[in-house]
Amino acid sequence: MGSELLDKGLTFYDVKTLIHIGAHEAQEVWIYDQYDIQKIYLVEPLPRCIKIIKDKISTKPKYKLYDCALGSRDEKTDIYIADGEDSGSSSLLEPRDSKITFSNKIQINVKKFISLGIDEVDAAVIDTQGFEIEVLKGFEDKLASLKFAIVEFANYEGYKKQPKYKDLNRFMKSKGFVVVDQIKRINQPIPTINAGSFGDALYVNKNLLNMRQIFLGNFNYYYRNNIIYDLLLFYKKKLKIFIKNMLKLS
Repeated sequence: MGSELLDKGLTFYDVKTLIHIGAHEAQEVWIYDQYDIQKIYLVEPLPRCIKIIKDKISTKPKYKLYDCALGSRDEKTDIYIADGEDSGSSSLLEPRDSKITFSNKIQINVKKFISLGIDEVDAAVIDTQGFEIEVLKGFEDKLASLKFAIVEFANYEGYKKQPKYKDLNRFMKSKGFVVVDQIKRINQPIPTINAGSFGDALYVNKNLLNMRQIFLGNFNYYYRNNIIYDLLLFYKKKLKIFIKNMLKLS
């Protein structure tokens, strides 16, 4: 995650507490260090990543690590571990065949957010490889106290039974959140099972928005998330690359 969506979220609310779910190797710590956020909770279940995170935050008291995954219920279950440099693609959902390989799986603890004993958080960053809606369900009544959330999405089913972006948006709207911005990457303009568009969406509690902002958020979601829009963006990028290569040859 870059800082663009966090910066945009901070225009709606001054965050004092934040939780990052699916922290991986805590690559965002250097970003969070630039903000006046008083408490940051990191959640990560993979033992190798937990060790890396502990080393990174050992001298940073505003961080607290939870060595578990989050979901819609408290349980023990398996996580599929992606190999090598793709370890950030590890998921509680069973992966489909792709270029990424998953040689191992281990049993981990999964907890609901409300089971962590955190009184309240202002913002959440959720990057859990298709498990985002289950994570959000685990907030239960405390979801309404979030000011904004940056949530990973995809419009294809890279993992078995993975909800798509439209499912995420429907769930968030039902909980009183509006998507106001997104960062999207397209590897296949017409979605297939293993490819399509993916990225991060900024959802803001509608209580912080006026009617115009709510309308624009809903309009932009439908305008920027359809096959025609993805086709235009995809081939515009291809054209730029083609022209750049031709200029190099001339």
